[in-house]
Amino acid sequence: MSHAVLYISGRGGDHTKGLGGHISTLVSDYRGISVDVPFLRQDIDEQIATIRAAILDCAGGTLIANSYGAYLTLMSLIDFEHQLEQVVLLSPVLGAAMAKDRMYFSRPPATGRLRTAVAEKRVNLPERSAIFIGDQDELYDPLLLATYAEMMGEHKVYVLNGEGHSVSKTAMQDILNARLNLQRN
Repeated sequence: MSHAVLYISGRGGDHTKGLGGHISTLVSDYRGISVDVPFLRQDIDEQIATIRAAILDCAGGTLIANSYGAYLTLMSLIDFEHQLEQVVLLSPVLGAAMAKDRMYFSRPPATGRLRTAVAEKRVNLPERSAIFIGDQDELYDPLLLATYAEMMGEHKVYVLNGEGHSVSKTAMQDILNARLNLQRN
């Protein structure tokens, strides 16, 4: 498979290292956006504009987004026409969430905008899209995830038993093999 793969890192991530660095070794046409400090200093709408420009440049390809990068990707796809073949969201931040086991609350910017767009099914995800989230992920919220399953279809939402926010390398490689049609070694 020789189509472009666009990777959006998680908060503080570098698309040339870690998961992004690994993906870059698996495909021939790799692009990425690092959700690093300079990127995060921009206004949310500037962040969305940057991601949308990269999406347009990746027509016919796959977008893989991790954690907070997945949240920004969802925001970018609201009422947005594009030609992506698929979107793969890994351990996504899906909106405001409270950790089950400790005093932790996550509320990214513009959660109301995303919540409304999801409810109105205005997030333009390609037919071949999926969410992968661990059942031990501190941000896993079954009720919130159910709203995405309703928007996308339950068969496109995968809860990974025993996995946390950082999905194991074995599970991640299985996801990449399946979503990128890679040959298994």
